[in-house]
Amino acid sequence: MTEKDQAPEEQQQTETAGAATVVSATGVIVPQKYANLSVKAAGVVAEILVTEGEYVQAGQPLVRLAGGDPQNPSSEIMAAIQARELEVEAAQQALDNLDEQAQSLALQAEQALSNAISQIRDLQYQLENLDLPESQESLDPLEAYDQALETYQRAQEAFAVYQDEPASNSVRRQRKEDLDAAKEDYDLAVTRLQLSLALDLAEANRDKARRDWEKYRNGPTASDLLQAARRLNSAKANLEAAQAVLNDLTLRAPFAGTVSEVNLRVGEWITPGVPVMILADLENLWIETTDLNEIDMVQISVADPVTVSFDALPETMISGRVISIANKASPGVGVNYRVIIAMDETPPGLRWGMSAFVDIQPRR
Repeated sequence: MTEKDQAPEEQQQTETAGAATVVSATGVIVPQKYANLSVKAAGVVAEILVTEGEYVQAGQPLVRLAGGDPQNPSSEIMAAIQARELEVEAAQQALDNLDEQAQSLALQAEQALSNAISQIRDLQYQLENLDLPESQESLDPLEAYDQALETYQRAQEAFAVYQDEPASNSVRRQRKEDLDAAKEDYDLAVTRLQLSLALDLAEANRDKARRDWEKYRNGPTASDLLQAARRLNSAKANLEAAQAVLNDLTLRAPFAGTVSEVNLRVGEWITPGVPVMILADLENLWIETTDLNEIDMVQISVADPVTVSFDALPETMISGRVISIANKASPGVGVNYRVIIAMDETPPGLRWGMSAFVDIQPRR
């Protein structure tokens, strides 16, 4: 049978079966980028710096809370910022002075080392030239001191018994001679102990001076540099935190766009997280479907061509393409998936919130 011999009903079914399926859905016009803005700090609204419909640049101030004027901040905030600035300045100065400080410490260590070496030489000379009694030669200075002190004390006790006797008394005279000899030995032991202790201290000072000189002769130590850098970084962080307190009193535009809604008044108390303004990029709009069901959704793919018409613009029809398909159904009645459609052109008069009708031509 040829195509001409087919019945009209059969021919119509064949054409329908061969034609591409069209998936139709309703959508709404939304900006590609928009945000509900809220302040970061609680406070009283001092200034609203923009009006609805005004186009603003990224970073532009929108709302300012009391005390948040950068030219005239509150006294508490200004005092905190100034204190942090002084700490940053001091920390930076300390870091900058490390080289000079290291050079000075190295010179001080050199002088201390020289003094200690000279002192050691003098003390050793004095110790070597002490005329020690034979009884102390084999003892260390502290042992000699303890022994001489004990002998001296015994001699004092022995002499005390005869102290009031006439000077001609032979026993008194002998005890006095023993006391004088014991005192001489004791004085030598004291001198030797003092010189020995002074020598130990001088040698310790010499060793410390040598370590200090080795430590600073090549400039600041890595530890000093790290500590100074940490102090500076901490001071800068504290300054940023103090400045953030001031910055948080001003709401700024996170991106360029149009102020689409203002929900606050001067004098009103507002808290963080509560939306006070809507900012939208109205120059770049797209369509989000609202009723594309699960059966139709599985037929379409990203990049499928779309024909779009509008209730508000009945004479306008434009082309577009699918750029995104939701992975999860939208909340609400029924199982519907949001599909985002980019328009090849934006018709004059198109506004956020207008309805659109889309016919998607699946390519598969």
